[in-house]
Amino acid sequence: MRKQELVYLHGLLREVREYYERETGDQVLTPRYDACDVSPSAIHRSKAAQEEAVRTLLAELVETMEGSQQIRADAD
Repeated sequence: MRKQELVYLHGLLREVREYYERETGDQVLTPRYDACDVSPSAIHRSKAAQEEAVRTLLAELVETMEGSQQIRADAD
């Protein structure tokens, strides 16, 4: 994946986080992602840094959503 695509994906994941928090009222805690100190707008950061931030944010989103009572097994 190219760096530009990673930056775009990073921004989309941040939007997913905000949407999930708004819709469920649950806060997504992301201490590992926050420690990466890379935002989607940090285009000056390396591709490796963006990739690590994307992977970390995605993992923490999945952990939060798996533990949520809001998710139904039959949801489409």
